[in-house]
Order: sequence, then structure tokens, then C-alpha cells
Amino acid sequence: MFGQKEWSGETSERPAAGDMADSEAVTINDGRWAAMLRSLAALADRTPDTSTADMCDQLGRCVQSGWSAESVGVWQRTDTEAPSELRAVAGAADDLVRAGDVAQREAIITRGLSDDAISLQPSPLALDRQLLVIPIVIHNQPAVVLAHLSRSLAPTEKMSLLLGAKVLRRQFSARSATVAAGDKHQAADIASLLKLYESLDWNTTTFNVVNEARELLQCDRVTLLCKRGSTFRVNGVSGQVQFEPRANVIKRLELLTTRVMAWGETFHVPTRETLPPQIDEPLQAYLDESPTRVMEIVPLLTQQGDQVTESRSHQQPWAALVIEGFRAPELIASSAQIQGLCEAAAVALQHADEYRHIFLRPLWKGLGNIALASRYRTMRRLVSLIVMVSLAALTFYPATYQVAARGAIEPQLQRVVYAPSGGVTSDVMVSHGDRVSQGDVLLQLENAELSARITEILGQIQIANQQISSVRSLRLGRETRDASAELGRMAGEEQRLERQLVSLQTQLELLRDQERELTVRSPIDGVVVTWDVERQLGTRPIERGQRLVTVADVAGPWQLRLRVADKHAGAIRQARQRQLADAKAQGQLAVAFVLGTDPRRIHRGQVSSISDAAQPNETRDTELQVTAAIDDPTLRTAAHVSAEVRATIACGQAPLGYVWFHEIVDYVYSRIILAFPHWDA
Repeated sequence: MFGQKEWSGETSERPAAGDMADSEAVTINDGRWAAMLRSLAALADRTPDTSTADMCDQLGRCVQSGWSAESVGVWQRTDTEAPSELRAVAGAADDLVRAGDVAQREAIITRGLSDDAISLQPSPLALDRQLLVIPIVIHNQPAVVLAHLSRSLAPTEKMSLLLGAKVLRRQFSARSATVAAGDKHQAADIASLLKLYESLDWNTTTFNVVNEARELLQCDRVTLLCKRGSTFRVNGVSGQVQFEPRANVIKRLELLTTRVMAWGETFHVPTRETLPPQIDEPLQAYLDESPTRVMEIVPLLTQQGDQVTESRSHQQPWAALVIEGFRAPELIASSAQIQGLCEAAAVALQHADEYRHIFLRPLWKGLGNIALASRYRTMRRLVSLIVMVSLAALTFYPATYQVAARGAIEPQLQRVVYAPSGGVTSDVMVSHGDRVSQGDVLLQLENAELSARITEILGQIQIANQQISSVRSLRLGRETRDASAELGRMAGEEQRLERQLVSLQTQLELLRDQERELTVRSPIDGVVVTWDVERQLGTRPIERGQRLVTVADVAGPWQLRLRVADKHAGAIRQARQRQLADAKAQGQLAVAFVLGTDPRRIHRGQVSSISDAAQPNETRDTELQVTAAIDDPTLRTAAHVSAEVRATIACGQAPLGYVWFHEIVDYVYSRIILAFPHWDA
């Protein structure tokens, strides 16, 4: 078969052509398989001229060497229809003789002589071994080969062992059987192959086709290629669990098959006809890579039962079987056998290919199981009743339509203190969690510019007072000398200075107010909820309007500030309008929510206000702002300010089907129905 080295494109010395087929089918990366199967082929050819004892001895030693078995034994039935004594034991002979119970060993041998199945199982004779049982025929008499192997075998090695055992039985027993017996065996194998093709799994069918075809046709290698586009690709190789699709020999076989299948006829190698260059060149390139001596490329056509759907002259093949031999100048199987096998393989592969390409096959399979169950009258009625009740419930049963929202919980009464003017924090009087009363000092600010301006105004007021005193003294001295003109001028100057003094005093009062504002006080009774006030504000420059401290009345009522997606805004507004229009309605829209700090407990509330306009959030999605009032004293200890909240808002009653599947309904209306024109022509 295609060995691992040959598929990978490596160059190495090849063994004999006939031996490579079987040796590489079960390779474990050494040459012992090839040597064993070469010895088996030579031993089977000498069957008529070799005594039974010598045959068993050589067979046991050959199997032990090829599989690295710890012990190998060969038994054969005697004329008394009972197992004879051990014919030959290779290696540690005493292991199989002394191992286990005698009755157990005799039962295994008897079952192996009467059964035609190869088995690999834990050995009942030795707990730390695996027992390989291979039924064969020696001198037209049933025999059985028992081999003790190591238990630590990989799955691929187990499969290789079983394939190798199958090759051993075929290669050895076929030469010992008579021609008549061989014909009967061939017919039985073809019948069993048809049963294996009943599987609809593509991989299983492909594996069965190539491996069973190789055994039934007594050839060295069978390869299945399926058409993909305009070329044929390798899908399975006999004796190979995996193969390298990029190897040179694979690529050249695919090219050769693609060229040959353009004719749609069976292609034989060797042939006496002169081949065209488009076939001869890829053929010679492939023969340079492969030890093939004889080959047939058989097209697989679409089958309908036992008949071809179209005439061969008009139908293109969709797959091909490549049958190869490495030793004989011609294939052992006849053309009729090959043609019958290929037709059976085409049917099996066609069914498997159709099965794997069924659209939504798992879904239809499940529905088919339901349909099968509905054949029973009671089940059909029950299913129909369940379906009708479910549809009626989804259509008519009312349920509460709820809208999801996210937000935060906070006290209703809270105030944010902003900086009245720019400056520098000189002293912070409070920290996070401190309880304060209205008017308590929170922090002290300093404004150097304001202080300088106050000092300047004070100086100007002092100068103005001095000037007024001086003018008054001069005016009084003039009055004694009766200087009327000069007195009028001085009186006017005094009035001007008095007005200037009033203006300066007014400015001073304003500056004093600003100076008093630098002492930041609490606007309400509550708790400071700003985190780490000292670190955020201590000895740092402050801008006018900057947020300084938040004081909240945690002992009073709390509320929720929720954000609702804009697509649900219509449902909330309509529910609010219906409730306001209903004179019998009591309260507001109900809200159920859980805290992020305690998601296992559900709390209740009511919608108190809804914003008139939606606002964009951080992701530029528009959201509606909703405020909900709550009155639950336990929240004062269970929640903290601005704790995350997940809530649902009850928006009235709606059919159960819409409540469950409203997202799908809205999507259909907004994305599908809207795609069609709705305006008048």
C-alpha cells in the first residue's frame, strides 16, 4: 500500500513490489512488517512441500519477529476433531504453555478454530498482555495463531495489527485452499461486502470500499478518487487510516485519473495501445513514484438500483477506483468481478454522498423521529392537542410585558457642592462617611487675588477718608473768611469723595461676600459620600464651578435613576399614558430590581418621572432617563450610594407570545417589513 514514507515524498530503498503492498499497509515505522510479510509469502508458496510442524515453527517465528510479540503459538486441529498439542512455539514457549488455566486456553483455541473472526482482546491467560487470535488454514486444515502482545498499544497501532492479521490470513490461507473453495470464499466475501456498504456514513463507506475491494479482488492496493470541480481527489487508500494529500505520488495519481476520466472508460496498464501525450506523460511520472506493475482505473457512474441512469456514452463519472498490483503481470480478479464490485461500490458511495449532503440533516432526522412516533393514534392526538394549546396560550394568554433597564440607586435628597470661585484648598475639614449638619464647614479655600483686591480696596477707602477729612477742614477754614466761591468748589469735592467712598465700601462688601464663600459649608444635613476628599482636594488648585463634595441624606427615602434603551421608550410612554388615563389605576408603573451587591434579593419600586427627551450614552446609543421611587428601609443598610442596579419595568399586559418573542417581532417589523414600500404611488 501507500506507505508513510512514500506518501510523504521521501526517497528510500523499496522492497520487492509484491511485499510493499502489505508491509506498508500495517507499518509501524520499521522494516519488520515488510520482512515478515515477505517471509509469509515465501512460506505460503512452499506450503505443499513443507511439513506441518516446520510450517507452524516458521510461521510462529515469522509472526513473532514482525510484531515483536513476547510469545507466539500455533495450534491445528487433528483428525479427532480436538485441538492437538502445541505444534510450535516461537520465543518464550513456556509462557503460553503455563499461562492461565488449561481449560481457558483450550476454549480459546477451540473458538479460534471454529470461528473465522480475527480478535484483539485482553488476554485471559495473562493480565498484563493482549491476545491476538488469527484463524488460518494450513494444508487445508483449520489452524489458529495466538500471540501475546504488550497492552500499551495506540489506537492506530491496534488498527494496523488487525489489518496486518487480515493480510496474514489472506496471504497464507489463500495459497493453501483449493480452487473450488477459493471461488466459494470469493462469492461469500462479495456478499459480505454488500452488507458493509449498507452504512450511510461517508467515512465508514469509503474505508470499507477500499479495504474490502482490495481483499476481494486479491490485489495490492485500491484507491478511491472523487470528483471535485474539474479534478479528481483521493478520498481513501486501502490499508491507510490517514494519508498525506500533498505527497508527490498522490498528486500524480490525481492528475493521471483526471486525464483518464475525461474519456469515461476503464483504463488498463499495461496496454498495447499508443497513448496520447496528455495521458502518457502523467502515467510515466506516476509509475516512477509507485512500484505498480498492473493497474486498472475504473469509472464509477451514478447508479439507480442495478441499472445505470444514463448510457455510458453520455454520463460523466463522479468517482473512480484505482486497482493496482505490484507483483503479477495481471490482476487475479476477472473483469466481471471488478465490474460487479465497482457497481456495488458506486451504489454504496452514492447513497452515502446523498446522505451527507442532506440540508439540515440533524433537524430532519429529529422531525422524522417525531413523525414516526405520531403514527400511533394516541400520540398523534396528544401532539396535536399540545400544539393547539400552545398556540392558543401564546396568542391569547395575557402576561406582563417587562422592559429591562440599568442604572444606580441613590438617596432622593443629595447635594453637590461646587467651588464658588477659583483658589487653593487650604484646609479640608471632613472625610468620606462623616455626618454633617447644614452650615458645617466642609473645607476652606484661599484666593490670593481676592485677598490682594480686598487689601487694595481697604487702602483706597482709607485714602478717601483722609481726603474727605482734609477737604472738610479746608472748607471750615474758608467759611470763617467768607470765601463763597472757594467754599462751593470744596463742597463739590467733598460730595465726590463721599460718593467714591460709598462705591469703595460697596466693592468691599462684595469682596467680603466672596471671601466668606471661600469657606465651603454643607447645604443639608447628611453624610459626605465623596471618596477620599483629602487626597482629591488637599492643597490643590480649584477652578470655579469645580465639583468639590457630595452630601447625601442616607437616612431619608431613596430612588433609582434608570437608563432604558430608546427602542423600549415607546412601550414605557404608552403604558404611562394608559395608566394616567385610567381613573381606576392606582399608583405608578411597577419596578422590580436587584442590587449589584445583593443580586439574590428582589426589591420593588414605582416609576416617579420619565424624561421628555432621550440622551446619548458613552456608546452613542440614545437612552431614556427614568426615575423610580422606593420605600424599603432595608436598602439603607444593604446598598451604598450609586450602587449598580438591574431592573425591569412593568408596561402592562400583552399576549404571551409577544412577551416571549417581542425581540423577533420588532426585528421583523423594523428590518423586513419596512424594506417594502408602503407609500402610495
